[in-house]
Amino acid sequence: MSKFFGLLCLVAFAAIPTVGRADVVFSGETVQFTGPGQYSLGLFATAIGQNEVIGGYNTTFDFSDPVFEYESTSFDAPEFNSVAPPSAAGSTLVQVGAQNTLFSGLSIDQDETIRLATVTFSATGPGTASLQVNAAFDQNFQALTFSSGGGLNLAVTAIPEPSSCLFMAGLGGVVVSARRRRRS
Repeated sequence: MSKFFGLLCLVAFAAIPTVGRADVVFSGETVQFTGPGQYSLGLFATAIGQNEVIGGYNTTFDFSDPVFEYESTSFDAPEFNSVAPPSAAGSTLVQVGAQNTLFSGLSIDQDETIRLATVTFSATGPGTASLQVNAAFDQNFQALTFSSGGGLNLAVTAIPEPSSCLFMAGLGGVVVSARRRRRS
């Protein structure tokens, strides 16, 4: 029986696809919603396992959530210039293409995270805009293996209202007192 179990484990292990190593992990940012207004969130890149050089990337921001309205994108890494100008304010789908025009690329040290761009939008409530990196390449325009960390969302989360916190505290008090009564 143990030989059969060992063989089964070996076959199962061989059947599991190996996960490819990502050169770069792209991620988005989350802030708390403090009321209607303008918010700015970042697009980040992290080098995994070794130093990496990014020569460019293409992304799509999806602002179809009605509480969000896209306003602008700025590049935090001065090495990059826009090759596909970001869409106009109010767009639902925003395409952003950035490229290093000096062909030297942006060097990222192993496990270092760099802010690539800042996306500014107005928000009337908590919500999430999805962000998809479509392509990433090095200074020689060779494709980089990349993955998305944190779901690549640009999210504005709600802050619990004080009345909600008081309600939860009161509910907790009722539960504790009921438990004490039951014990006595």
